[in-house]
Amino acid sequence: MSKDKVIVITGASSGIGEATARLLAQEGFRVFAGARRAPLAPLVPNLEFGVLDVTNDASVAGFIDWVLAEAGKIDVLINNAGVSLAGPVRYECFWPAADDTRRPPVQASPNSASQRLGRLTNPGCIRSKFS
Repeated sequence: MSKDKVIVITGASSGIGEATARLLAQEGFRVFAGARRAPLAPLVPNLEFGVLDVTNDASVAGFIDWVLAEAGKIDVLINNAGVSLAGPVRYECFWPAADDTRRPPVQASPNSASQRLGRLTNPGCIRSKFS
């Protein structure tokens, strides 16, 4: 069953995004991972990597178009891309670029709606609790 599921993961060059992409690919899912820079370790079977900058509409549209051209659908979008800032948390909630991570779900939603399926996951972090 997993072999026919297509999963897109943003922010997958390292950390949780990369580990999630590798785990799901090893479990047999077809995974398309995107990030601004290449992953730290070599790719594994079922895992394809594309350059994706969630702060750029053209980059997001191109990435989603690439996935749809290759796989024809998106079953799950794990919107893991984020920004890490150093400093007091009180300043982070006013940083406008933090909203840029909403671009992948917006670009992918027409495809998901037409299929009448799909899941969206937006992982959070501990800092979100304090914002």
